[in-house]
Amino acid sequence: MFDYIESTNSYLLPHSDVIKLSESELTSFNIDELRLARNEIFARNGYVFKSDDLESYFAEKTWYYPDPYYDGSLNNVEEYNVKLIENLEELY
Repeated sequence: MFDYIESTNSYLLPHSDVIKLSESELTSFNIDELRLARNEIFARNGYVFKSDDLESYFAEKTWYYPDPYYDGSLNNVEEYNVKLIENLEELY
């Protein structure tokens, strides 16, 4: 489903854990890419995905290490970015 994302090392949003995103940075993302970008924030923290497509996508990333003890908490920047992306997803 996500064949268009090429590198196993690449992040869609490399600094989304430390830099607040702007809406303009996300205007080129389609709905599928927004979903991946939002979930990438959780994946970076080790979230274990229940969705088969997300689990498969992130399992191919060399930086992804599932952590069954991750409690879902995010820092303030990550929370901001997740909400921003969710708001954009709702527009689709």
